[in-house]
Amino acid sequence: GAAILVAGFVNLGENLTPLPKPRENAQLTTSGMYKYMRHPLYTGLILGSLGLSILTSDISRGVFALGLVILLNFKAEFEEKELVNKFGEDYLKYQEAVKRFG
Repeated sequence: GAAILVAGFVNLGENLTPLPKPRENAQLTTSGMYKYMRHPLYTGLILGSLGLSILTSDISRGVFALGLVILLNFKAEFEEKELVNKFGEDYLKYQEAVKRFG
């Protein structure tokens, strides 16, 4: 999970924003980890939290990981509407070709 997360940060570069809305001058990133999944940052967080819950056999961490999956899926849906508004047909084609979480 950590490697995917770090690679996603690096690949996103200046397009990275804490908000679920693309920057004004953002470019559509489809290379690096984004070639394999549309949301590598979220995927890395999900895998890391699931891995930690399994490694520690902690049910509360498992519940947290499940909540994180649900939250990040909703956030990704909202974010993708913004990305379609920004990038139009290019993002729609990207959605068809690449899975959300890999």
